[in-house]
Amino acid sequence: MKYILNYCLDCCELVDERGWNALHFAINSSATWAEDAIKLILKRSSLSNLLNEKDACGNTPLHHHSKSLLYMKAIMCHQRVDKMAFNNQNLDAYDIVLTSEELSNDKSALATDLGLCT
Repeated sequence: MKYILNYCLDCCELVDERGWNALHFAINSSATWAEDAIKLILKRSSLSNLLNEKDACGNTPLHHHSKSLLYMKAIMCHQRVDKMAFNNQNLDAYDIVLTSEELSNDKSALATDLGLCT
């Protein structure tokens, strides 16, 4: 990913038919590279536009993170992540955590962290 970004920073502007960008994919991936990709995106200010970009359903990467079993406090507490962004169903990330059927033990902390990071 670092190699590609060195030669084509605009590649991060690409989305698929669902409107998913590189961060949406990384958050929804169970691959071993996903956490490293997320950390790289969070670290580079040139990629900060990906943090709040909405897909076709209005979901930001934080919405997807709230639905997944992945738990990364760095995503929720990143200073540029809009924790109050609403999707097309008028739900923010906190609402999604509360309605998720697959909450792990770590996910219960996510709801708390969302409130503490603001």
